[in-house]
Amino acid sequence: MHITHSANGDVTLLSEVNESQARTYKVETESPIPVSQDVDMAVTSHWQGSSFIVEGQRQGTAILAVRRVLSLSADGSILTIEASSTSPDETITTELVYTKTDTVPACETWSTPCDP
Repeated sequence: MHITHSANGDVTLLSEVNESQARTYKVETESPIPVSQDVDMAVTSHWQGSSFIVEGQRQGTAILAVRRVLSLSADGSILTIEASSTSPDETITTELVYTKTDTVPACETWSTPCDP
């Protein structure tokens, strides 16, 4: 997981999950994010204390709403992401926990390896 918080307030997340698609969130402004193949959803984001909240809704698709809550531990070593997706039938919530590392493994070991 790679996260950038720009001086202008934008937050960009890049992960090996979700096909390594980067998502850039503009605080207090709509931002498009992919929610399924060929379908984007407009989301808005804001800070609530030390948590970064992303929420969006879309009519006429299998995924009707998304909510992401990103929270960093007090010492900055653990990032927790609570990800919820709502369909017409149910809401599914997943919690992802990332631990900060100071080393990066060789790119040949990544899920999308580099070219030698």
